[in-house]
Amino acid sequence: MLFCVFSAAICAGSPRGFFVEDLQQKPPVPAFYNLESHHLEAFRLQRPYLQFIEFFWDQSHDRVFFSARESKQDPFRIYVKEWPDGEEKSIYENPLGPFRFLVSPDGKRLALQIMGPWTWPTFGVYDWQDQQWTALGQGYSPDWSNDSQRLLYLHLSGGLPSWLYEYRVEQDTATQLIPEPVVEAAYTDDENLIVLKTQNQTKRCDVFQLWNRQKNSFVIFSPPDEHF
Repeated sequence: MLFCVFSAAICAGSPRGFFVEDLQQKPPVPAFYNLESHHLEAFRLQRPYLQFIEFFWDQSHDRVFFSARESKQDPFRIYVKEWPDGEEKSIYENPLGPFRFLVSPDGKRLALQIMGPWTWPTFGVYDWQDQQWTALGQGYSPDWSNDSQRLLYLHLSGGLPSWLYEYRVEQDTATQLIPEPVVEAAYTDDENLIVLKTQNQTKRCDVFQLWNRQKNSFVIFSPPDEHF
């Protein structure tokens, strides 16, 4: 297989498919695998780029975000491009890059992990339309809530272990959620339930738990039957 997956994309107004990195090209470039025609299609860019790090299709707004740089001397930047033939606009750059990002469901903010000269990434939230940066220290593994108002992430204080934090957009605050180290976490459709794996749980039995934040109770997580 001469490509690697960037992100899946299924949208009523666009073809069904997903973005890949076409490793047959030198240097590798993004391409779109069309699930309807079963063909790999070139993704048209107006300028050449190097070292694509992240590629994200904002389906509800018909636009693409990607991070790359134009030459080895340039800083890494995040670009936004209207699907499929819009102009590529730089919305963020950082000389400390490279970095990875996760776009909020409403398309307004990016959760950014900046891999600079440190062992662990610097983490924060960037409102790309208002160009406002909210620093959240060191962290990784972000997950946006469906309403884009909350962000889960694993916070670090100079190194492991990692702690589960939640950033609330409207209040502009970040809060630790539970008093023990967490190694993985994600939201569910229910705002009171979070799927997570604590460090203590991995030592006993390496399974995910479902944490009810309202009752502060834990049960072993199992996917709903309709997922099978």
